Amino acid sequence: MYTQKYLAWMHHLALTILALWFVTQTKIEWAKQYARDPALLQQLEVDVLPALSMANV
Repeated sequence: MYTQKYLAWMHHLALTILALWFVTQTKIEWAKQYARDPALLQQLEVDVLPALSMANV
């Protein structure tokens, strides 16, 4: 019984790690590909735009 739960937990961790890896790779690629909009700095009244969040990806 405990083996089944442990196996399910390991599968869950593997999928979570893969999802995080995908999001990180996407953020890195988009940061290289698309420049940040300077007008957005003025609109948000900040000095530095934050990195993409999970919702943006």
